[in-house]
Amino acid sequence: MHVLLYFMRAATCAVCVRHVRDLARHADDYAALGASILVAVPEGLPTAREWAAWQRLPFPVVTGAHGSPHEAVGLPRAMFGAVQRSGTVLVDRAGLVRYAKAATMPTAGYDRPAVLRALDALW
Repeated sequence: MHVLLYFMRAATCAVCVRHVRDLARHADDYAALGASILVAVPEGLPTAREWAAWQRLPFPVVTGAHGSPHEAVGLPRAMFGAVQRSGTVLVDRAGLVRYAKAATMPTAGYDRPAVLRALDALW
């Protein structure tokens, strides 16, 4: 199974929440292409659990064991550490990154048509 990870800027980011809702609406499309979805939030585990329960998502919400999961994939804070970057990463079954999109502005952190093209190319 491929893994599609979406890294939210924050659980309170309205644009990121819209992206997550789009992922939820299209979860079956992604599953049909062999991808499971994970959403990563930079906040700690209590916030991640509370937010995930409130959203009622069909996929897991994760956070880092030590610090932000964003830092682990090269999404450090930007603009003098004031803004958490968001982004999307597609990892194939073999563990290779096949698509990566990082953005300081959350509107550019998720591009469904581009992700679908990347998944389609794996068939």
